[in-house]
Amino acid sequence: NYSNSERSILDLWKLYPLTILENSNVSSDCKTAYDKYLSRFHRNDLNATKMFDATAKLPSGILRGNVNQYGDFDECMELDEAQYCLADINIEPLWKEPYLKFKNMVHSNFPIRDKIGDPKHRVPGFTLIRWGFCIPKDCTNTDLEIAIYEKLQITSSVQPNMCQKANPHFELTYGYILAVCFFLTIAVLIGASTLLSSWNLNEINNSVWIQILMCFAIQRNFKQLTAVKESKGEIQALHGVRALSALGLIISHKVMALYFNPFMNRSVMSEVSKCTFGMKWSVIGRTAIIYTECFMLLSGLLGANAMFSDLDRRKTIVFKDKLINRIFRIT
Repeated sequence: NYSNSERSILDLWKLYPLTILENSNVSSDCKTAYDKYLSRFHRNDLNATKMFDATAKLPSGILRGNVNQYGDFDECMELDEAQYCLADINIEPLWKEPYLKFKNMVHSNFPIRDKIGDPKHRVPGFTLIRWGFCIPKDCTNTDLEIAIYEKLQITSSVQPNMCQKANPHFELTYGYILAVCFFLTIAVLIGASTLLSSWNLNEINNSVWIQILMCFAIQRNFKQLTAVKESKGEIQALHGVRALSALGLIISHKVMALYFNPFMNRSVMSEVSKCTFGMKWSVIGRTAIIYTECFMLLSGLLGANAMFSDLDRRKTIVFKDKLINRIFRIT
């Protein structure tokens, strides 16, 4: 018998249930399907074993931040009777003595905090853990939330769109048909205009329809994209600012996406002394708002420049034309 201050971390480890929905207060359909799954699993049925295998398990490296475990999505999708669900789990209630000293280690020192109910974003959080479950398709996302709470006494969020079932029968929808027709039409126009441009047939027939068709020619568009032309009143320094901002935005998006991965040593990525997240210069790769606001600044500068140019030329500003032009640009 351990005292409260001498209990082993193994006691907390043993709380994780390998059969999450077993003996829980879930719907009757879910309970029936899960009982059948367990019965087959204990008989070493292949599909039931795959369901168990596809569900995330407790990994190594938890004290180094390796808490996001997605299981095997593809293996779960191979089974007609199964579905894959990704849960956001709040393990805050588990952090009591004598486990409290492990809290910051497990959560990688909380570089970014989040909570259940926060709008989904490309920036990852370090408070919740993401865990993948392969469960019978008769169970709902609510059933999984109930089971997690009953087994672990912790809250979770399983959104309906985070549960996916295998779809062996492909269904043609109107949206799919329209999308295929649209892209096929574009491909045909590109092919036809490129051939006409290669054979110089557009110079023989100079009709309006031929000119419209030639807008899709690869040669013509490539020349326009790579052409370097100086316009009157152009602010050339803005091209460099745009290029650097775009590069910084790409780097920022890539860096932030990395933190969703199930790293063995995610804590190392966020520590000041060992990784970039806490270093002062890391602002280059983790603050995308700097680059998005830079584009907004450039947009305002160019808009004001164009407006004052029109004012100087026309001695007046036609707000109606400006508004219509802006609406078309936005849409």
